[in-house]
Amino acid sequence: MIAGRWRAALAAACMAATVAVPSPVRAGGPSSLKAGKCCPLIVKKSGSYVLNGNLQPNGANVDAIEVDASNVTIDLNGFSIIGPSKAGSGIGVDAAAQTNVTIKNGSVSQMGGSGIAVGSYGVVRNVTATGNGVGGSGSGIQCTGAACFVSNCVTGSNASQGLSFLDASSGYQDNVINGNLNGTVLLGTDMGGNVCNGVHGCP
Repeated sequence: MIAGRWRAALAAACMAATVAVPSPVRAGGPSSLKAGKCCPLIVKKSGSYVLNGNLQPNGANVDAIEVDASNVTIDLNGFSIIGPSKAGSGIGVDAAAQTNVTIKNGSVSQMGGSGIAVGSYGVVRNVTATGNGVGGSGSGIQCTGAACFVSNCVTGSNASQGLSFLDASSGYQDNVINGNLNGTVLLGTDMGGNVCNGVHGCP
């Protein structure tokens, strides 16, 4: 009887210990982008990447992240890219020459150039881009190609437009755009839910 109780208690303890052990990282998951004072971090291969802390570029003309491949997703993971707040050409995330790049879930500020730049079919979601273009020219979020989509973003106090697109093939939805020094939105198509300088809808 005692032996039976002992075995039952041991089995219960083993089961509890097994439940408490965390699952291993899934093979093929996103690659980590190392944080700190640095840069540029260069993404050379297609795939998914996640930032593991704040980034601080160590020069006014230095990009924080440069994307040298198409078909990339970068999750900023709630962290910030914080520029040196000096005149220069550095971009927070520069994927302007690539296609099908997604940037999401973080913030970028005080870069000398634009906060984020993507190429054709680029997507930017859940990003706050403020105070960029310290050199006098730089949008919060910029698309240099066709058919981009920007949603649920906040852009403010950037030296150029809050959002800048190449043409009307791109769309933007559910963004807040306020106090940018050279207008709210350049081109693109308003898909609804946007607030520009306190007014529902953007020009």
